[in-house]
Amino acid sequence: MSAEFSAIRALLDRRLEILVGVDDAILEGISAGATGWIAGLANALPRESVDLFNYGVAGETQKAFELYRWFLPLLRMDTSRTSFS
Repeated sequence: MSAEFSAIRALLDRRLEILVGVDDAILEGISAGATGWIAGLANALPRESVDLFNYGVAGETQKAFELYRWFLPLLRMDTSRTSFS
């Protein structure tokens, strides 16, 4: 995923802001230059979503990955194409 973000950033020469719209790719997107996140789980877990984004942007990788590891199963459920019914 980050190769795609990097390619888009290079193509647009930073004329546009890139947002991440896939919940489980947030840290990869930030590391590739994304400046925002359209997060589905922010409605259910707003504090954790904001913290995860802010840790990623601030380069606080230890805190980001601790929260990401906890959050990842939920993020994956939100982006999965598998039905859970």
